[in-house]
Amino acid sequence: MCENSNRVTKLTSTHRSVDGKKLWLDIISHDSSNLCFEFTVKNVSVFFTGKKFVFSVFVIVSLLAALDIHNPNLYVVVVLIFVIGRLIAELLWSVNSESVLLVAPVGLQLTATYQFGRQTSQFIPWHFITDVIINEAITLHRVVYYLAVLLEQPYHETTRKKLIPLFQHTRPRLACLEMIYQRIQRGAAFPEVSSQ
Repeated sequence: MCENSNRVTKLTSTHRSVDGKKLWLDIISHDSSNLCFEFTVKNVSVFFTGKKFVFSVFVIVSLLAALDIHNPNLYVVVVLIFVIGRLIAELLWSVNSESVLLVAPVGLQLTATYQFGRQTSQFIPWHFITDVIINEAITLHRVVYYLAVLLEQPYHETTRKKLIPLFQHTRPRLACLEMIYQRIQRGAAFPEVSSQ
């Protein structure tokens, strides 16, 4: 991971997502100089334990009853198709963990790991990063906080500013985001981006 990885320390804590799901936060420091950190947020939840799943099965059975279909075999087949479809969707598109690897003079690597082990990664060069912030978004009925990277790309014809949210799928609560934010700010002196 990082060059001087002779001293690796790991801190694990339990948190909740904004939806109330249980999360694990792993903070791994790869060296003693605070230049290389890895933050991993993992989902602990199990498939089909939510209220949405039970409600969805109830709605399907209610629709079949409302359509005046009284064939019990059809109920079983429709519910089985729904359960199998939901399982396949969870396995293919559900994110199991997200991690941010911060190497101070190099950049940030954002990685999302899906249930089947498939990973997607994005690298952000250090010289584009202006800051890491905690921002808030207002939804219909609540305020949600998220961690984001501020980017500025001065080498384009027009200086482009961009905001990249971190941990979009696991969505940890504010207390977890503050822990990550404090570690990032303590270990990273972001370069001053000069727009030419």
